[in-house]
Amino acid sequence: MPLDQQGQKMVVGLTSTGSNKNTDKTDFMNDAQVVWGGTTVIEQGKGPEQGIITLVAKDGTASAVFTGTATMQMQQDGPRINGQGTWEVVSGTGAYENYKGKGNYTRTATSKTDFEGEWKGSLTKGMRDPETTASPRR
Repeated sequence: MPLDQQGQKMVVGLTSTGSNKNTDKTDFMNDAQVVWGGTTVIEQGKGPEQGIITLVAKDGTASAVFTGTATMQMQQDGPRINGQGTWEVVSGTGAYENYKGKGNYTRTATSKTDFEGEWKGSLTKGMRDPETTASPRR
């Protein structure tokens, strides 16, 4: 089915794993396992994408949702789907339980089965919400 005709859509679901390589001055989540899952709807070579990325380290996890735009280019050995958009941290466990952050990402297909992603933005370690205790009054 040619996807260059109006009204022709392709839904792509992808789950992938890999390793995080931090290129910042810190070693935040360097060598952590990356679990990435998302969906893209391609119409006339482009469309929206969304999903979740989770980094898994020895001392905890951090998960972010992402939304953006994908483009598809046909190559001899199959399609390449690249994407760009924004991300925001939505949860964490262990040492990353109270992290907040957001930024931008780009994802580039390096083959029909592999891609590299670059996630830029800011992260802050938040404080836990203070526990409230109630004392009965007389």
